[in-house]
Amino acid sequence: METINAAGAIAVTPSEEAGLQSRQSNKHRCKARTLVERFLKRLKQFQHIALRFQNRT
Repeated sequence: METINAAGAIAVTPSEEAGLQSRQSNKHRCKARTLVERFLKRLKQFQHIALRFQNRT
């Protein structure tokens, strides 16, 4: 956490229930972060398909 705060970033993920530190989380930011992560994962899947078909031609 200290490294994230020192860089001027905001921790978006909520803390675990059994965690030592409780931190506030913003549900909208967390939801947006998840959306971006899923989008990037889908792009990587399409890249794999595109490269496979490119090698066949």
